[in-house]
Amino acid sequence: MKRIVNGVWICGGGIFFFFLIIIYGRLIKPDTNILNGKNENSNGNYKGFMDLPSNSLDYLVIGSSNVFMDIDPTYIWKHYQATGYNFVSPGQPLYISKFYLDEALKTQKPKVIFLDVLGLAMYEHATESYTHLGLDYFPLSFSKLKVISELPYSKNSFIFPSLLYHSRVGELQKADFSLLENEERTNFLGYTPSYQIVPCDESLLPSGGKYITDNNIKYFNEIYQRCIENNITLVLLKTPNREWTVEMSDAVTDLAQKYGIEYIEFNSILEKIDFELSEDFCDGGKHLNYYGAIKVSRYLGNYLLENFGEAFKRKDRSTTDFYDECVYNLEHYSEVVKIRGMQSLREIMQLKENDSYLILFSGQNTTDNYRITEFLNDEFSQIIDMNTYVLLIDNENVYLRQDENSCCLEKSIGGRIFYLESNLGGLVSQSKIQVDYRNYSQQGIVNIAIYDKFYEQIVDSAYLDEKDGEIIIFRN
Repeated sequence: MKRIVNGVWICGGGIFFFFLIIIYGRLIKPDTNILNGKNENSNGNYKGFMDLPSNSLDYLVIGSSNVFMDIDPTYIWKHYQATGYNFVSPGQPLYISKFYLDEALKTQKPKVIFLDVLGLAMYEHATESYTHLGLDYFPLSFSKLKVISELPYSKNSFIFPSLLYHSRVGELQKADFSLLENEERTNFLGYTPSYQIVPCDESLLPSGGKYITDNNIKYFNEIYQRCIENNITLVLLKTPNREWTVEMSDAVTDLAQKYGIEYIEFNSILEKIDFELSEDFCDGGKHLNYYGAIKVSRYLGNYLLENFGEAFKRKDRSTTDFYDECVYNLEHYSEVVKIRGMQSLREIMQLKENDSYLILFSGQNTTDNYRITEFLNDEFSQIIDMNTYVLLIDNENVYLRQDENSCCLEKSIGGRIFYLESNLGGLVSQSKIQVDYRNYSQQGIVNIAIYDKFYEQIVDSAYLDEKDGEIIIFRN
């Protein structure tokens, strides 16, 4: 009896222990920014996918960073009314692609799956850090444990990710917790935009490279069978990439023919989509910038409309509103990126006509920077006539405080407290621009910051100086 009781106890204890693991996995979801200090691809994460309206997707993209930088689902929705999401991770191997598909089918029933074939022919595993980025967002479950069991790395940090992140506690800085890319409102449907242009000097589809392994064939077959079971059309996809070789493409072509499925090889149709090697990459040939992604997305939008348009789901108002908001998210983010690149104070001051932004100044009127004061006087009809000043511009509302030695301004707008201070020769910082008492000032004697009402945070900060009679903007 005692042995039986113990047996029952051991079994019950095991179940209880696993129950605790499941609860732990759902409560403790570490921010994978912390792994390497910054995760620029945070929009392609688990939470963004789980925010989608249930059963709203027409298509789903699964694969590596190639596709979450190369396909813009907001563009496809805006122009073709097809709903999609890039459910992807950096360097995603095929068995993790299979895991993503299984997770997706819990809440979505897409008609089409675009499978990025980079992981099919280039590798069997991602690096350990990339694998964390691909898995750590997901709560612990039986299916996640199965994936973890196939990893070539130590399993503990994947079961309990906090063990890994705990080691970086001493390295964390303020910036680790304040990235705009982590804003919950910046859902770009799994797309990570880049606006840099770095030309590719090599022709695409070179000779040489790896082939499809037996293990990847096994995982591919599982993905194919899952699509068949769920009445999903599987389409293989390779976006422009200088590392993708003729041999890899031929191997995928043969596989597609064997299974009777379509393979879209963008490397061989560059001219058809007006793709420019000198303009459409952000890193010299691996990932597309926004301009290249639009060309790929336009092609895929037409492909979806021509081949599956009649099968697309009817969308209710709440669904269309959600996807319309995602379009606005990206368009607004693109605007913020342009603001961060502005080099002219006159261009920045034009933002005062836009109700989405506040412009904040804290500075000193000295002979060393008289052109800055002169510029502001021209903008506001000779209003700065003291040694120190602070200025908050909210569209048509201009709030100014000035004094001979020190001045400050505190204003509550939209539930946030804005505090600006300028002092001459004080022991404390000469210039302060604070939001909820967090300082965004730089090192100059004239500081400027742009507050975005949509993101509810400072999106750009700089200090102003003069050089050769010109006003120069200096950013960190």
